[in-house]
Amino acid sequence: MLDGTGVRADTPIPPSSWASDPSAQAPVKFDPKAAATGLKAAGWKQVKGRWVAPGGSSAFRLQLLAPNASASPLVWATAQEVDAAWTRFGLTVDLEGMPPADLVGGRLQTGLFGAAALDINVGLDPDLYPLLASTQTASRSNISGLQLPALDALLEAARRPASTEVRKQAFKALETDLAANLYVLPLFFRDEVVVLSDRVQGPAPRPISDPADRYWDVLTWRLASGR
Repeated sequence: MLDGTGVRADTPIPPSSWASDPSAQAPVKFDPKAAATGLKAAGWKQVKGRWVAPGGSSAFRLQLLAPNASASPLVWATAQEVDAAWTRFGLTVDLEGMPPADLVGGRLQTGLFGAAALDINVGLDPDLYPLLASTQTASRSNISGLQLPALDALLEAARRPASTEVRKQAFKALETDLAANLYVLPLFFRDEVVVLSDRVQGPAPRPISDPADRYWDVLTWRLASGR
């Protein structure tokens, strides 16, 4: 789907970021057998190939929201892949693509959804506080409603001003917790590919987290002369 322009994600912290620590990441395996075992242990059962929730009598329906194809072709295609994988597993999925304004304001921020496939830019100096902190449930940037004091402390420590080494240790502790508990399930990090003419002098290679970042040193650019 990415045609080689992306990498697998096991935590929400990009591997290209200085804050990423491979030793704190645990690969999330695609293991339908283990998932089925877990559901059965939690009281779920399968009826005619469909999963039924504990105490239920019919197939459990899971709603999956995403930006529609015109708003974000890549995210919509990703949501379709998730829908297909969950359906093969035995879940009954209702996939709905929506315009961004309706998706965010009408569903995500009001909590009227079961699951959502979204494109989130956390940056190369990642700050996950708005996405996961308890205090952000009121503003609804924490759309999951997650409220865990222990996680809040890790999020605050990672964003606190300090030396690079201290912040790396704080991010390692946060990343370890994120990998162990999977509050969100990251799928991939998309690469931003920039094509630059050799007639332009001055740009320096560096990781970017957003297409606009390619202009960070634009004031040093010059057109090569004599061509």
